[in-house]
Amino acid sequence: MRVFSWPSLAAAVFGSSLINVSFAAPEQHTINRSLAAQGSGTNIQWNAYTNAGKTLCGTACRYWQRSAGRKTATSGFSFYPSVWPGVGSTTAPAPATFSLVDLAPTDETTYDGDVIIYDTDYLRKSSVVFTGTDKSVRASVQKTGKLSTNVSYHVRVQNQAAASRDFFVRFKAPANKNTFQRSYEVGGPSGNEPVPVGDNEGIARSSAEVLIDGLPVWQTANSLHRKDAVSNSNGLPVTWGEDSADDVYTVYIGRYASGSTFELDYLIQADVETDAPDCGQDFYSYYPTSSYIRYCQVMGGGRELPPASTGNAPFEIFSTATLPLYYFLLEANSIGAARLGG
Repeated sequence: MRVFSWPSLAAAVFGSSLINVSFAAPEQHTINRSLAAQGSGTNIQWNAYTNAGKTLCGTACRYWQRSAGRKTATSGFSFYPSVWPGVGSTTAPAPATFSLVDLAPTDETTYDGDVIIYDTDYLRKSSVVFTGTDKSVRASVQKTGKLSTNVSYHVRVQNQAAASRDFFVRFKAPANKNTFQRSYEVGGPSGNEPVPVGDNEGIARSSAEVLIDGLPVWQTANSLHRKDAVSNSNGLPVTWGEDSADDVYTVYIGRYASGSTFELDYLIQADVETDAPDCGQDFYSYYPTSSYIRYCQVMGGGRELPPASTGNAPFEIFSTATLPLYYFLLEANSIGAARLGG
């Protein structure tokens, strides 16, 4: 289990010239409305967190959810609305599921009338699945095309306690669901082995991130470019990207006074863009007609989705009573040296 807290965010900017051996005062940079990220130089003591009573967000959280897919370029595509409609729900809803598919052609023939069959039954597929065995977001393209998929959670959180509280988010990092199959034909020295064909292009990407008040606090991402997949020389499907299935994260969001609010967005997304017209073929004869099986490049990006509100490391927001803090002071002495004191 990996546990993270915000580092000290104070920064000092000093004058470029020495005047009476003094320096300009430190300049504070605010990058988030959360108290812990306003350059105040605070970090909670995680040993105190371990023994603290933790209260799940409950009715203090309002959840909105959106699943979307698009069979066009991803530029200009918003992953979540600028304004979330309605009042939301007090429990995290299951993601909306869908399957947006362009099926592979079934009416193509060769010049002499032989039927062409694709080994993958779709050309483009954007899907969100949430079943007992498969909880995932996927985007996959065979041959040439563009595709994107995403799942977005938006949470508005209010401290409804009578006193200030420290807030946290805990979740399992979404494991990769990425695949790549190079276009190939059957042949080689044995006459029965996959041989790569074509000079195709393509890139697939997937990522997940957590934002507080519109600014990122955690992210994981990976991508695969077609030309980097040199290990796929035999044309068979491979998986790519480092598996993050065992990583569970607890992120300190900040300290909020009674009645104050913040907004959290959790975004999981994948997209693919390929230019891969070259496919290999293998002749297959059967009664009443003969056919060719076409083996084309297939690239896919995706992530697993968080489990339901109970179970193995669900996505959850909780708070504790205010915990002890480590304080850091960034200062300049008379000879201009900066030091950290505590």
